[in-house]
Amino acid sequence: MPGSLHEPTLQTRTSLVEYKGYVVTMENKRSALRVEAMFLPDALQSIAQAVKIKSKVLTGKDVTGEYKDYEIRLENGRKVT
Repeated sequence: MPGSLHEPTLQTRTSLVEYKGYVVTMENKRSALRVEAMFLPDALQSIAQAVKIKSKVLTGKDVTGEYKDYEIRLENGRKVT
């Protein structure tokens, strides 16, 4: 639907899928999106072509420790069964 009010939202979601990301929240004037760090610059550029970005806040979190914890739990669970 070219010109549709929903077109920017659809383009944003399409960009996120392309860059292995997802929508956390999407509201009229504020959205939260998650994308892997390696895809972030390209995803932002793609989204900026679809919607007007008035401001952005970028945050990151190292989840290596959490990943290792789950990996160990999974290994231990496999040993039990």
